[in-house]
Amino acid sequence: MKKSTEVLEQRKKSLLFDIRRSQRYHQYRIRFFNFWERMTNFISIVLSSSAVYSYATTYPNLALILSFILTIFSALSLVIGFGNKARDHQSFLQTFSQLETDLLKNLLSDDLITEIETRMFAIDNKEPPTLIVLEQRCYNEQIIADGFDTDKHCVKIAWYQKLFEQYFDILSDRIK
Repeated sequence: MKKSTEVLEQRKKSLLFDIRRSQRYHQYRIRFFNFWERMTNFISIVLSSSAVYSYATTYPNLALILSFILTIFSALSLVIGFGNKARDHQSFLQTFSQLETDLLKNLLSDDLITEIETRMFAIDNKEPPTLIVLEQRCYNEQIIADGFDTDKHCVKIAWYQKLFEQYFDILSDRIK
């Protein structure tokens, strides 16, 4: 009986680690997409203002450049849908938070662990492709938050991987 309880506790800790890492990941994605939503809105408002227009009429080349920049940022906002993506990640964050609550508030049992694992798998299948470098950053942060030995457990992420972690993975197979 004692060994069974220890196994359940270990599975619970492992699940909590994965859930909290996923929560961190989605928090980063929410902040990233909200930043770009605000930035594109700001640029659109500024570049379409009458003050910029009146100044740009004096300099036709400037008007052309500013209208091009406005078009690019408006297109990015429309095509990528920064706000929608932020809301999607907010929904995933809420779902993972509910998993954490359910795991912590219910009586620990094999059925509970299996149910949480099944729900996690279902969420994972609905998520967009994971950015591996960002996910590994979240892994490292969760290692630190849980008090594990960072020298033993944290992975090494190069500066150039960190620089682009929100956009795309660079040599993610080299992370160790």
